[in-house]
Amino acid sequence: MIKLGILEFGYALNKINSTKVIEETVLNSVKIEELGFSRLWIGEHYNEYSTWSSPEVILSLIVSKTKAIKVGAAGVLLNYHNPYRMIQTFKMLSTLFPNRIELGFARGGVPDFVKDYIHKLAASDSMDFFINQINQVFKIIENDQKFLNGNDTGGYIAPVGGAYPDYWFLGTSDAVFEQAVTHKSNFSLSLFHDTSYQKDNKDLLRIFSEKFYSTNGFLPLKNIAIKCICLEDKKDLEGWKSKNNYIYKEGFIIGNKSECKSRLLELQKKYDTEEIIVSIPFLSGEDNIDVKFETLYNISDLQL
Repeated sequence: MIKLGILEFGYALNKINSTKVIEETVLNSVKIEELGFSRLWIGEHYNEYSTWSSPEVILSLIVSKTKAIKVGAAGVLLNYHNPYRMIQTFKMLSTLFPNRIELGFARGGVPDFVKDYIHKLAASDSMDFFINQINQVFKIIENDQKFLNGNDTGGYIAPVGGAYPDYWFLGTSDAVFEQAVTHKSNFSLSLFHDTSYQKDNKDLLRIFSEKFYSTNGFLPLKNIAIKCICLEDKKDLEGWKSKNNYIYKEGFIIGNKSECKSRLLELQKKYDTEEIIVSIPFLSGEDNIDVKFETLYNISDLQL
C-alpha cells in the first residue's frame, strides 16, 4: 500500500502573482482532499519566490475549507520563532480543528535580513540552538499540562484544556533522532534537499522506529519526502527533464504514471514506509499550473 501526501511551498516567479498563488493553494486543498491524499503540508521558506513565510495563516484557511485531511506546517523554522508564541498558535488551531493539525519542526535557515529583524544570535543556525528551542517548546507544553492537573507551574497556554497538534521532526539525516524519540514525535526524512549531509539512509527509518519503540513502547509515524513531476506526454516530459539538473537524485522523480509508480514502489520498499510526501517542484524559475494539476491527478491514481 502507498499513501501519498502533498507538500506545498507556494512559489511564484512573478511577485505580482503571489496573491493568486495563495488563493490557488487554498482552493486546491479541497481537490487534494477529494483525490484521497493523506495529508497536506505547508512549508515555511524565505526567498524571492516565496508567497508566504507564515504557514500557520495559510493552513488555518485550508483546514476551514476541507473536512478531514490532516493539515500541517512542515516545517516551522523554529530557530526564528518564539517558542511560546508558536505553540500557542498551534494549540489554538488544534483546539478549533481537533485531530487535524500537525506541527513539523525544522532547523532550516533564513536570509541575513530576516535575522536582523528577529535576532542576531550567531548560533541561530546551529543545532545546539535548535535543540534549545525544541526543549523550550516541550517544557512549555509540560507546564501547561501540569497546570491543567492543578499544579501551579507559573505558566499555561490558552485555551486551557485545549488540544495539541501532532508533532513531526523533519530532516535529512539522523541529527534529530534523539529529539524525536525523547519528545514522542513522528519523523519525516527528506530525500530531495540538496545538502552535503544527504547520503544513502536506507536503514534510517528502521533504526528510528526501533529506538522509538524501545524508549516509548509504541511505534511512531514516519515517511519520506520527494519531489515529483508525473506527465503522460512524452514531449513534455523530455522538456522538463532537460530543464532540471536533479533528475538523477534519488528524491526527484520525473516520468509518466508507470515510471512514477515503479520509482515510488522502489522507494517505499527501500525505506520501509507506507507513506511518501510529494512536492511538485518549481523548476528553472517556472511554475506551471497545468503541470501541477496533471501531476496531482496522475499520482492520485497511484495510491494503492
